[in-house]
Amino acid sequence: MGIHTELCDLLEIKHPVVLAGMGMGISGADLTAAVSEAGGLGLLGCSRLNPDQIRDLINKTRELTDKPFGVDILAPPLGAPGDRDELSEQIPKEYWDFVEKVKRDLNIPDFDSPEYALTEEFMRRQMEVVVAEKVPVFATGLGTPAWVLEEIRAHGIKYISLVGKVKHALRLKENRPDAIVAQGTEAGGHTGKIGSLPLIPMVVDAISPIPVVAAGGISDGRGLAAALALGAGGVWMGTAFLATREAFHDTVRLGWMTPGDRAFYQETILKAAEDDAVVSRVKTGKTCRVYRGGLLKLWAESGLEPLPYQLQTVIMSDLETALMKADKCEYVLHVGGQVAGMIKELKSAGDLVREVVDQAAGIIKDRLPACVS
Repeated sequence: MGIHTELCDLLEIKHPVVLAGMGMGISGADLTAAVSEAGGLGLLGCSRLNPDQIRDLINKTRELTDKPFGVDILAPPLGAPGDRDELSEQIPKEYWDFVEKVKRDLNIPDFDSPEYALTEEFMRRQMEVVVAEKVPVFATGLGTPAWVLEEIRAHGIKYISLVGKVKHALRLKENRPDAIVAQGTEAGGHTGKIGSLPLIPMVVDAISPIPVVAAGGISDGRGLAAALALGAGGVWMGTAFLATREAFHDTVRLGWMTPGDRAFYQETILKAAEDDAVVSRVKTGKTCRVYRGGLLKLWAESGLEPLPYQLQTVIMSDLETALMKADKCEYVLHVGGQVAGMIKELKSAGDLVREVVDQAAGIIKDRLPACVS
């Protein structure tokens, strides 16, 4: 059985299942290609990756599939400093002291961390690759600069963006996106305060006829069936794909994660209860749902307040990379959603896509008609 919606026609895919573009290559070439090969839309998570790394992932994906896929990149805040040195200079000394204290107390040696700062100049170089490689779909969250819209529209690239509130969806509607992802607070990573059940139909009503993709708390066919009932045209899934065999390959290869941390991360998901993922600003400066790690306790003991988005990301990306390389995985703040409480085994990404669609089709075809008198 299958499920076909207008989203499938829009994205030229067989099934209305979209892989969340989880950054640093977590959604890498193997995972992206597997989802696209199974009939969904794979998205390469390219936030924090430099242009050469993005081009490499695009080429690797094309070697593995001839199906449509996309690239997901986060945009920097408007009016923010232009480079990493400027950002670093804005970070007060006591925050760098905290980083050094953690390293000293946990006996962490100095490591070379991947150079990264979320700036407009960095994103412009990333987007040059997306445009030059003629990637079919571009996805982003946390806003989209006007110059990005001009670039992707000029080159016929489809555009998807995420929202967590109706007012954000209405504002985004003016950008004429091809689809909008309505993400409930249950989701992992950067997330808002509104639950998926009320948010999705409100966004559907607010932005019609633009297709809506449902996100937050979805890991199986029941979630897809529910999303369709709420008016969405498909689902956007992240946490469920973290627990697949294809996840994290490029994250490890590019030095953002060690093999040990990958195993620890996936085991955390498989063991997690529904309340083990909490919302905190410690990881990035924005509200972000993460699994409880030792850094939350250490940060609370420091008495420091999280810095603004770009600045907090600079210090935490360096610190967490050092923690992983020192095999202190239990301190790292791994992102993930509440739906981990439903995930009990590792699967292949292709099997996950097919199971989600088959289960949803069975519910719609067999169970729901039986409820109508």
